[in-house]
Amino acid sequence: MNINIMALPYQIPAIFIAMTIHEYAKALASARQGDNLPRANGRLTLNPLKHAEPIGFLFMLAFHYGWAKPVETSTAFYRDWKKGTLMTYGAAVLSSLIAGLAFGFGYRAGTLGYEMALAREAGSVVIWIVRAATIFSMYTAKYNVYLALGNLLPVPPMAGAKLLSALLSANRRLWFARYEKVFQIIMVVLIIAGVTGLILDPVCSAVLGF
Repeated sequence: MNINIMALPYQIPAIFIAMTIHEYAKALASARQGDNLPRANGRLTLNPLKHAEPIGFLFMLAFHYGWAKPVETSTAFYRDWKKGTLMTYGAAVLSSLIAGLAFGFGYRAGTLGYEMALAREAGSVVIWIVRAATIFSMYTAKYNVYLALGNLLPVPPMAGAKLLSALLSANRRLWFARYEKVFQIIMVVLIIAGVTGLILDPVCSAVLGF
């Protein structure tokens, strides 16, 4: 588990931001293709409380890998349901990844600013603000990247499950849906056991290092 009480003031808002970016991007991509469900369900919003999911939130806080409240979409509105599904859930993953990289650059800039503030012997308030913003950028970058790569797992409610189903044949899609709950239980066990982290942490670190 990775809960650090001293870091909670940074981690909690960072997780909310990551969840909001991910699910809003999904809702917007689906709405742009004619799907009115996200707007009807109040998900076409940047209000983080509409996108947070308690269990997924706690998993992100404790294990880095979790999930937000899935946006309900309908492929009936898409001209091409396979292409539409790939665009909708691909947009969610890509948006999280871009946000992670953006906050990562913010962290780099904040680190430089902090060093400059110390060198110029800036006021303690200024130094504290720069330091807080830098730490916040670091956590926000991490959680966005964790959410992006974690959602590539082909297990509901992750985006990877939808992306995979769009590529499967009808029979395999039905088989996959039939054992959805089993796959979810396996995923939760793997996250708690640290197996997911062993697989994805090096990839996340590489992305964040970039």
